[in-house]
Amino acid sequence: MRLFGVFLCVLLLAGCSLPLRPVEINSEQHESQLYHIKLSRWSEPRFSGLLALQASAEGLHYALLDATGVTLLSARVSAAGEHHLLQAYGPFQQSSLPEVLSHALFRIVQAEPNQLPCATNWLVRFCQRQKDGYFSKKASTGLATMWQVEYDQEQWTTASYSSPWIGFALQLTARKTVNLN
Repeated sequence: MRLFGVFLCVLLLAGCSLPLRPVEINSEQHESQLYHIKLSRWSEPRFSGLLALQASAEGLHYALLDATGVTLLSARVSAAGEHHLLQAYGPFQQSSLPEVLSHALFRIVQAEPNQLPCATNWLVRFCQRQKDGYFSKKASTGLATMWQVEYDQEQWTTASYSSPWIGFALQLTARKTVNLN
């Protein structure tokens, strides 16, 4: 019985990768955006501040700032979704938030199924749909949602992300275009 449990865990972990396709970033997305960000855990607000985000063909670069503009952490996310922490201060040094935030931002900005509207890889179904100017992305296994995203791609003014399995949610609201160079 124990061997069956180990086999089932290995099968679930192997089936959790997303069927992704490379995303082409157009020149307008190379501009940096400043967003108001709200993070919550199990529906309880945990953080509110600013997020500077720049997308490029190489991936994402972001900085999380408090409401006064002080940088709390910065990281890069490769085009393949790999997280690279550049700086973290205070409680963010020992926190799992930088990695969770990196995965969420990658899924919002760059993750797309390798076949539209839906692609399946073992147990994971990954879909992207458009309706009334809004886009949604959803990764699920069976009837359970692993994570989901809703955003306005036309203006890139709002985006929301939730991962019900870990109770994590974030909301982004665009503030203005900034130049990080």
